[in-house]
Amino acid sequence: MYNYELDRIMARERYNDRLREAEHDRLVWLALQGRNQRDGLLCRALLMLGRRLATLGARLEEEYGGAAELPALGAAGSRSA
Repeated sequence: MYNYELDRIMARERYNDRLREAEHDRLVWLALQGRNQRDGLLCRALLMLGRRLATLGARLEEEYGGAAELPALGAAGSRSA
């Protein structure tokens, strides 16, 4: 004899499993969408900062006549122990 109650319970469990999986997929999708928007904003901000630093560097080179030798970088290659 076939147990219809057990079949109904199993079908309900499969349905609940699919609902949980769909909710998980939806949350992952939402998280990725939010991350992409934040990353885009961060990239734009870093790009703008980089451009401003490059402009500032060019102005400093014009004003002070080229690249200056930094003591920490210039002395690093000529150190003797």
